[in-house]
Parts: sequence; C-alpha cells; structure tokens
Amino acid sequence: MISTPSISFVLPARYVSFAEDAAGVRDRTNEWLHYLSAFECGDVFPEHSVTDTSSMVLASLTYLRGDWKWQFRLQDTTRGTFRSSPHVPRTVAVMHQSGRFPVAELAEIDATALELKCGTRLHNCLHWSTGRRK
Repeated sequence: MISTPSISFVLPARYVSFAEDAAGVRDRTNEWLHYLSAFECGDVFPEHSVTDTSSMVLASLTYLRGDWKWQFRLQDTTRGTFRSSPHVPRTVAVMHQSGRFPVAELAEIDATALELKCGTRLHNCLHWSTGRRK
C-alpha cells in the first residue's frame, strides 16, 4: 500500500525562448525544482544540458522520506558515477546494500518493481524501472 502524497503539484506548461536565453531557462528551472522539493535537490539540469537548440524541458521530481525497514548505513556509502544524461557524468554519493528484497517482473509493461518496506506495514514504496536491461 502506498499512501497518497500530502502535496501534489500539477502545473501548466510555460513557454520560454531557448534560443534567446537557454542558460537562464536552465537556471530558472533548476531554482523552481529546488523550491518545489523543499530545497532537498540540487541542480536537476547540469550546465550545457539545455541549449539554444532545445525545444522542450520535462521534469519529474519524486521525493521520498520515511522510516525505512531496510535503511542504508553510512558505511555502505561510496563515491560513484551517475549520468543525468548519456553525455553528462557526475560523481555522487552512492548507497548500496545487499540482501533479499521483494521484486516483481511485469512482462506486459516491460517493467520491474522493487518493494522497499518502511518501518510499519502500513506504508511501502514501490520503485518501478521500465525498459529492458542490457
């Protein structure tokens, strides 16, 4: 069971000129997402990811906080590479943990679901990953 988020944002599309101010559009978008996430996220769009030839910027922001049943331990944190796009690698703190976690393969929609249990049975989080792994 996943509880309904207490805050949900459905915002109208905004029209901007990438050709006139691509860097400004990127900066304002990052500021807006930073504000919406209660200042928990950094830049979503790195430098040079929005250019004067861009035609659209889409963002989806999910913020999860909970009393997790299987918590990450600080000593399990290492440095690793995260790619926000195929050409933009970034070094980030990576958390990993080994163990047995409930997983479901859903061939009909080409997806995998991973269940992360919170401290109580009333709240669980399902992480969906679509597309086949190579």
